[in-house]
Amino acid sequence: MKKSRSLIYKFGIRYLIFAIIVVVIASVSTYILEMVGHGADETSYEAIKTEAIKHLFIEAGILTVTFIAGYLVILKGMKRNLLKRLERMKKAIQTFSTQGDLNVIASITADASDGDELSLLSRQLVEMLKDIGEYTRELNEATEKLREAENMEYEKKEQQIKDELTGIRNKNGYDREVKKIRKKIENGEAVFGVALVDLNDLKELNETHGTGKGDIAIKELCRLVCDVFVHSPVFRVGGDEFAVILTGEDYVSVKYLIESFNKEIKRRHEDHSIKEWDKAYAAVGYAIYDDAIDGMSFESVYKRADRAMKDRKDYMKNVL
Repeated sequence: MKKSRSLIYKFGIRYLIFAIIVVVIASVSTYILEMVGHGADETSYEAIKTEAIKHLFIEAGILTVTFIAGYLVILKGMKRNLLKRLERMKKAIQTFSTQGDLNVIASITADASDGDELSLLSRQLVEMLKDIGEYTRELNEATEKLREAENMEYEKKEQQIKDELTGIRNKNGYDREVKKIRKKIENGEAVFGVALVDLNDLKELNETHGTGKGDIAIKELCRLVCDVFVHSPVFRVGGDEFAVILTGEDYVSVKYLIESFNKEIKRRHEDHSIKEWDKAYAAVGYAIYDDAIDGMSFESVYKRADRAMKDRKDYMKNVL
């Protein structure tokens, strides 16, 4: 149906012009024959010629108006058809751009069956959409592979800094965090503190109750430290030692948090219903970075925290 309509638009004009010429010639010829047949004795040849020419112009004028009207009708039909096809093409492109649906190619191909310029454009558009679809598919596959590789790399790095027993970050993770802090110290942006926690009598606990109970004690202490210092990263930096990089609210409330930790340790120590490996009997000490004291040295802060932790450990042995 579309192909037949296209042929009408393509050859309609020449057929209409041919019909006009035939009608004019036939009309004038008929008129001359009538004039000659009815009035050859009374009318001269020149009069017949004059009347024929006059009749010719009248017929030509009428048919010219008819031709123009027909031509405009054909143009209007062609314009309407082209606009419909362009609108379908526009919707197909919008669907592809928003949804990436290659099924729109079928609707565009249906409008590419004629031999006009719009059909040529439709075929070129179809090829372009196919290329884009293929490129998008390859890009998605490459992106997915890259994402998988990044996830594997991330998991690999996480395993390198994760402590198997407690699940928190290990000494490797701690060292990475210290590097970041050193850069902040160099840039004059360092606001932090260090808290060190050490489990008391782990050796005796292992010898008396077995290494399995010692592991339970380490995990219980880890849970307690993480519960107290909620807003700071916690690291297991040794067999029975944990380090906390004090930041945010923990940095501001460090004195209160240290007191809360010590009170909980004392409560558990005095509660004889709690098993030794569940008491998490540990000492804590901390230090806040002070450029007037520590200068550009992170180690200076660490040493002050370690000294405070050991002082607390001695106090617990001699007093508690």
